[in-house]
Amino acid sequence: MNIAELYEKAGQDVFDIQSKVDVFITKPLNHHDLLNYWQSIRNDIAEKQRQIEDEFERWNHYLFFLAEEDAVNDIPLKYKIEHDTISSRKIVISAKDYSEQDFDVLINRYIKYSFEEINIVEMDDFSKSPEVVKLIK
Repeated sequence: MNIAELYEKAGQDVFDIQSKVDVFITKPLNHHDLLNYWQSIRNDIAEKQRQIEDEFERWNHYLFFLAEEDAVNDIPLKYKIEHDTISSRKIVISAKDYSEQDFDVLINRYIKYSFEEINIVEMDDFSKSPEVVKLIK
């Protein structure tokens, strides 16, 4: 199997700084394929990543694994993939929650960290608890 056929690449200047961020999105993978091919996909991307000279571009790679429900529900596998430190930042998302029209939503949610406006809640001033201070000493 040609590993490069399992994912698509999109390079985009998501931060408006004249430097692109490479985003890779796999085709929907079932549990078997995710389990057996995630490292090969990662390694294929890492090989290309090493050839990039621009520091910003080299270290700003995001790999989204579109996974069918059986794969998304394998929490140990998802944890292993997302906490792997080789190559890109890896994120496993449900294939049913993504369509090509959602590309900008994906960028905003996982790369730009665009949050909805929230109300600020004022909290009481922080003060030491005499009981806790006594326990610490």
